[in-house]
Amino acid sequence: MTIVSAPFTPQTYSPTAQTEQELAYELLSEQVWSEEAYLVFSEAFNRPMELSNGRLVVLPMPTLTHQRILKRYINLVTDWLKENNIGEVLFAPHPVRLWPGKYREPDFMFWLNENRDRMGERESGPPDLAVEIISPSNEPHDTETKFREYAQAGIPEYWIINPQARRVSVYTLDGRTFKLSGQFNSGDHARSILLNGFELAVDDLLSAES
Repeated sequence: MTIVSAPFTPQTYSPTAQTEQELAYELLSEQVWSEEAYLVFSEAFNRPMELSNGRLVVLPMPTLTHQRILKRYINLVTDWLKENNIGEVLFAPHPVRLWPGKYREPDFMFWLNENRDRMGERESGPPDLAVEIISPSNEPHDTETKFREYAQAGIPEYWIINPQARRVSVYTLDGRTFKLSGQFNSGDHARSILLNGFELAVDDLLSAES
């Protein structure tokens, strides 16, 4: 398989270079990729990407708002885990193999201690909790595609954080589909079912401050 690298470095950034980079990724997405080729390529480039049925899916780069929300969420969970040592946290970029030929990169992942054998250096199996922070350009990918796939992979709990709507939705697995456990808006405290006792203030999580 021929892998075409994108002609882009931070030192040569320009609108033209950005266009060339996106074109290169578009061409790469038309290739048929093996799992190993995907893993090698995703390690080589500082860009979030997934694999779906042999096709490379290049994700939008996270925004400042996205990263601030993710940082707060990570800090809140890790602080809670200091008193409740029930598992381990990882966050993107880290490929999760849902099933053969299907890799996704949740923004946030958590494995219970009894399932930490699913965690690997290069890739991991399905977590016990997955979190996605929605961006307007990628909303259907998180609310429809990943919503369906994470349930099929047996992930017990899925959080969808929507900064634009100022809403946090928590879903729990019911068979092979998700059911809404709670929808939390401004002024509410979002609560986890899996992490019994963990909750966070929606307004604090989605604050515009750094």
